[in-house]
Formats: sequence, structure tokens, C-alpha cells
Amino acid sequence: MWRLWIILLAGAVCHLRGNMASDSVLKTSEIEAILYEHNELRKSVQPTASDMVYMVWNEKLAAIAQDWADQCVYTHNIQREKLFKASVGENIYFTLEKYRAGEETKRWFEEGQKYSYTNDSCSDKKCGHYTQLVWAKSREIGCGVKKCDILQGLGWRNSYVVVCDYSPSGNIAYQKPYTAGKPCSQCHDGNDTCYDSLCEKNT
Repeated sequence: MWRLWIILLAGAVCHLRGNMASDSVLKTSEIEAILYEHNELRKSVQPTASDMVYMVWNEKLAAIAQDWADQCVYTHNIQREKLFKASVGENIYFTLEKYRAGEETKRWFEEGQKYSYTNDSCSDKKCGHYTQLVWAKSREIGCGVKKCDILQGLGWRNSYVVVCDYSPSGNIAYQKPYTAGKPCSQCHDGNDTCYDSLCEKNT
């Protein structure tokens, strides 16, 4: 049975312009959909991953992502690591259609069609969303969504922007996103257990 684990981290987070909300505006069902798609797609990579971890929700990351989504700017938040006080990767997605949770994850995963694991390269150099999505060591995720009157950077009106922040960060130069092999055969944390072909933290 698929499980949803939400990590609640105490403490205030500084808003880029003042005080930041502590929670994402995403509904629980939307959080579940995003997490489900991430974990389902992470375990489906080819070649299979020996060290892919099971992702969990982090409310502090979600608050940072939501705050950035609220800016309606189609560019990365360069303050995210300072706010989280740890390495943070980031994926951004926009759509002119009504937002459906999990759709952004599928679109990012589609970039994998252009990615060569053997060469650790992309045919058009545009698959960074995919490699962050399937970065084996990225264990925590938090996302935010905002309907924007105008999405700065693209100029689209009445569009949705989705921001997902990941920790630890992926897309480290000269490193492949995961180690190929039998699922769970090389989990990084010796205390991890194998759950549905993913390395799950044993708490």
C-alpha cells in the first residue's frame, strides 16, 4: 500500500519580502498526487537504479517553493538554499490549462527520452528537470503552485506556475543521477529498507 509521509519541520522561514506562510496552498490530495508520480517514475527509470530513494514531503521546502511561485516569475529562486540552509534543487513548470497535480512531474520525466544514461548527456541539452526528478539522493520535496495574471519571463496571461524544490540537490556536475543496478542493492544509508524498489529511510 502506497504511503504518504509528510515531514513537518518547525521553525520560521524568512519571506523574500517579509514573513512567509508556513504551509503550501496545495491540497493534501494534490500533495499525494505529486509524491505518487515522483516515486512511481523514479522506480521506473531505465536502466534500473540500485540506489534510488523514496521521496517524502517537506513542509519547509513547500513553503519556500510556494513563496517563489507566488512571485509569478519564470526563473529560479537563487535564495532557496539560503532559506533552507541546505542544498536545494529546483524544477519549474507552467501551463495555460487548469492545473492538475502530478502533470508537471510527468512532463519533466518525458525529458528522459532525450537523456542517455551511458553518456550522461541530453540530445538537446534540455533534460535538467528529468535528471533532478530522478536524482537518487534527493529524498525530500516540497512544491507550490500559483495562477498568475501574467507570468513574468514568458509573458503568458492566466497561466499556472509550479515550483518544486528538492533536497539534497541534484544535477551535480560530472555525476550521473543514479547508479544502475538491481533496485535497493546499493542504498546509501545503511539503515534504509527496500520499499517498492526504492530505498526508504527507516525511522
